[in-house]
Amino acid sequence: MKRGLLRRRLRALILLLILLHLFPHIRDRSDQSAPIGKRSFYIQLVKDGKLQRVIPFSSEGEARSFLKGLGIAHDGRLKGGVKVDISGGSPVLGAMDGRESILFGIPIDINLADAEDLTALPGIGRELARRIVERRTGMGPFCSIEDLKRVKGIGEKKLQRIKGFITVREGACPDP
Repeated sequence: MKRGLLRRRLRALILLLILLHLFPHIRDRSDQSAPIGKRSFYIQLVKDGKLQRVIPFSSEGEARSFLKGLGIAHDGRLKGGVKVDISGGSPVLGAMDGRESILFGIPIDINLADAEDLTALPGIGRELARRIVERRTGMGPFCSIEDLKRVKGIGEKKLQRIKGFITVREGACPDP
């Protein structure tokens, strides 16, 4: 195995262990009303660059109500993971990065992810992530997950390996 890949995997494992140690509520969901598999929205609260808490929600409506309570009006569709920086006077809405999304089981939208987010996918390094973004920028959005096979370096085997970690939102491509 290449040294760089081994280092990335080790860093990801260490990050996961630290998160589970610091935030036991990620593991223990006995006080939550919806089963783990039914949680589809997560909001991270970050203050001064440090993770304060991760709050799971079972519906987009619940997550939207929580954000409204923080004074954040968000009209667009929420993706599975949202980051809220509460450092300043008013909260600032952002997105979780790719590694955080995968940690919480949130698929990465290949039409919205940047190259750094894509490197969180198994078997996708910096070069291949760059090619994915380049292809999307030059040729337009991916209409399906299968479209990734048009990127040099992604064949059926690699696609099957990452399929569970990626998504393409509905309406990404106009109907013919």
